[in-house]
Amino acid sequence: NPFLPFITEEISKNLNFTDEYNLSLKKITILSKKELMFYQYKNFEKLKNLVTTIRNLKQKENLRPIELLVISKNKLPKWIDDNKIIIKSFFGINTITTRNQILSKEKNNYKIFVISGIRFGIKSETLSKNNNNKNEDKISFYKKEIIFFEKKLSNKLFLKNAPKKIIDEQKKKLLKAKKNLSLLLK
Repeated sequence: NPFLPFITEEISKNLNFTDEYNLSLKKITILSKKELMFYQYKNFEKLKNLVTTIRNLKQKENLRPIELLVISKNKLPKWIDDNKIIIKSFFGINTITTRNQILSKEKNNYKIFVISGIRFGIKSETLSKNNNNKNEDKISFYKKEIIFFEKKLSNKLFLKNAPKKIIDEQKKKLLKAKKNLSLLLK
């Protein structure tokens, strides 16, 4: 049917999936079935972790998110951009923005957390002054975790007797704790 592409574009524009009438001109990347399934799984896991974290913050801290800030040097990661409508509608978030840093005077306005190596901030109408203390608690937690893993990995007896798989897992956990701490301290 020659009208179907135009109908598809109209629906897409009305549902805010696109800003322009150019779907027929967009380049489509063709992935193998295996590549597509891996890509979808990886991105779904990231989205699931983001949703779980925001949901937990809402419940524990009685937050009503109004803005999701992605603290990144680049534009929004593709997996967030692809799911922007879902994230906004799921939590009633008005805007999803990106900036390469958060100013120190703004830190109390955002609840900061890390997912998939990306720093996020949630701005809420109900964010309390205790936010700074809770970020300090997270920083303290990661510092203690780093000390724990460094101590464990410097223990020669542990390194001699532990299976390589366990040692590698401990090294990964140490690297993750260091990365998350550095992201929180930025």
